[in-house]
Amino acid sequence: MKKKIYSGIFMISLALSGAIYAACEDIDELPPQSDTNFINKTYKLPNPTVLTTEEVAEYNAIKAEYESSINQQQ
Repeated sequence: MKKKIYSGIFMISLALSGAIYAACEDIDELPPQSDTNFINKTYKLPNPTVLTTEEVAEYNAIKAEYESSINQQQ
């Protein structure tokens, strides 16, 4: 009886060891290098646009509301 128990434990531990060994692959931590140089690329931001008087008024109203709510909390 003990021989069957020990045999079962050995088989289970062997299966678990195999599963753990198979899960530990050689993982490449670095991405593959490419021939193109991505560091020297330049990105151009879109040109800024001038706000209209309505947009400036809306911005000032939102800013005033924000600043008044901040001052009330302090």
